[in-house]
Amino acid sequence: MKPSKPMKGRGLSHKQSLKASTAQPRQAGRIVHTTPPPNKMEPDYIDEAKTRYETESIRIDDDAVVSASSNGAWVQAWVWVDRNNWARLDVRRWMDSVTGSYETSDELAKAAVEELQLSESWLDDASHWIHEEAWLSVMGAR
Repeated sequence: MKPSKPMKGRGLSHKQSLKASTAQPRQAGRIVHTTPPPNKMEPDYIDEAKTRYETESIRIDDDAVVSASSNGAWVQAWVWVDRNNWARLDVRRWMDSVTGSYETSDELAKAAVEELQLSESWLDDASHWIHEEAWLSVMGAR
């Protein structure tokens, strides 16, 4: 039996059709989904990654994706990003980008806490660096 020709377009845009036709191997006009066989070393790489790197902020699933090569492997991990621990540089960049919209450093600090979803306790702590960053931004001291 002769395989039928694939129907181009079939409700897809030209770009989508082209992407679909080149994204996966084709066989007799059909897309064949291939999954590489599991590597016997994957559990060892996962266990080693857990031993070396897993912490309260870094988690590695038992069935993590492993991309192995001849001398090592990349192991998929989950990294926790706490909104209350924004890097100071990120807050500074945001403040510098909007500082013209605020008259006082207190207004700017409060806006940063709201916009970046930072801890409101930072505003109550007069020694917290957020106040210094707001003052430097408003004063144009950078």
